[in-house]
Amino acid sequence: MNMGERTYYVSHFIDELYQNGLEHVVVSPGSRSTPLAMTFAEHPSIKEWVHFDERSSAFLR
Repeated sequence: MNMGERTYYVSHFIDELYQNGLEHVVVSPGSRSTPLAMTFAEHPSIKEWVHFDERSSAFLR
């Protein structure tokens, strides 16, 4: 599987989340979340919020 195929699947996954009501997402910097974070940032209808600590990001308002 090349990087284009991975990006394809991630973008479709995020689009499905949007179609099911997702409007905001909180991302925390890290190498494991980079593909999701970058694809969320490119989506025109989802507002992304960056928080430095994933453990406390659930409480971000």
